[in-house]
Amino acid sequence: MKKTILITLFLLLSCQVKFPVKKNPVASTTSIISSVSEEDFQGFLDFRKVLSGEKSSVKKFETRIIKNESDLQKLWDDHTGSFNNPVFLPKIDFQQKFVVAIFLGDKPTTNFKIDISKIYESKKDINIYLSEITPPTGIEVKDETIQPFLFIEIKKSNKTINFDTSSLLLKNEFEKVPFQVLESGTDSGIKNFSKIVVRNDSEFFDLFKNHLSEKEFLSYNILPEVNLKKNNIIGIFLGERSSARYSLEIIDVSKNKESVVIKANEYLNGESNISKKIYPYQMIKIPQTNLQVKFDINLLASSDINNFKDIPKKSKEIIFKPFASGNNSKIKEEKSISINDRNDFIRAWQEHSIEEVPNIDFSSSQLIGYFLGEKKSNGYFVKIKSIIENEKDMRIFLEITNLTNNNSNSSNNITTNPYDLIIMPKTNKNLVFITNNIVKE
Repeated sequence: MKKTILITLFLLLSCQVKFPVKKNPVASTTSIISSVSEEDFQGFLDFRKVLSGEKSSVKKFETRIIKNESDLQKLWDDHTGSFNNPVFLPKIDFQQKFVVAIFLGDKPTTNFKIDISKIYESKKDINIYLSEITPPTGIEVKDETIQPFLFIEIKKSNKTINFDTSSLLLKNEFEKVPFQVLESGTDSGIKNFSKIVVRNDSEFFDLFKNHLSEKEFLSYNILPEVNLKKNNIIGIFLGERSSARYSLEIIDVSKNKESVVIKANEYLNGESNISKKIYPYQMIKIPQTNLQVKFDINLLASSDINNFKDIPKKSKEIIFKPFASGNNSKIKEEKSISINDRNDFIRAWQEHSIEEVPNIDFSSSQLIGYFLGEKKSNGYFVKIKSIIENEKDMRIFLEITNLTNNNSNSSNNITTNPYDLIIMPKTNKNLVFITNNIVKE
């Protein structure tokens, strides 16, 4: 009887060995890790996270296997850099453990992370599956370059250690983007710290209006003409600085499949520290892109950025009323007018039109007008878009449009004389007319 029971137990145990419980299939891997058969699969390995973070001196993707104290010290020096070397090293028992270090390389914003989804062991090797965690949608990130890293501890082994990188964005490495400096200086009318991306004419107009609203020095061709169907404009404005020594320079533009990153530095120049309020800025032109634009700006006074937002704006937008516009003026030369009294208005109106002179109350108002002159097409238009008043002058922002080449309804056989007239509050300040990107004196 006892013999029968022993034989039965032996057969049951044999069945368990011969027909094991089926394990979950192992995911397919990159060319680095070949697929593993069920017979070779020996199970998933435990690991312990030793250290992780966002800042490292290792700027490119890299993996390292650390098997002794000497290699750990070399890793630590490369990772921390002499300028930022912590006073401790992780304690590792290299008699039983190895350290695996993974560096993700430069990433354009915070909230990127490197992780390990699983580690499995086969008869010949150990396979580590890496996972990159990108910033979740809706989570606020900072526009600063980081270098996510992760150190883990696994059991000591003589087997080859492989890495699966199929879920990483390594094929999304940044490449250089050509750019052209359009304008830089220290007297922008944009008084607050600002990072601006311009992709269309409306955004360009708003940028230029704010930039010139209090700009100290005005000249012709403030900005070269930009084809916004082929290019974008990037502008960085530092806000107020207390010395003429400060300047700004955009030093690099790069992109991957997700974003374009603008890198810039603020500098202190020369030895003279004359007290003077300045507003450094730089604008560049890059090839047109629909990618998200991110900024990596090294500021000398980054702790003061919040204060820049509180600087009161000295300029203000003036409310005005449209008065008359069209393309049938008698005035054939391009010019602007500013009328403060009835007699001047009668003379100007009779020069402009054969219609009866309208009534305007010049006690608190004045008439501003711009005449485009004679054009051999009906595709030209002029519009006074906005008026900005600052401490020194009034800036009249005009938009001149030429649809001759874009409008199939326009005719080159029709002569027109476009104009726009508005009524604004009376002022004694000098008027500066700004047409698209050219100051009209």
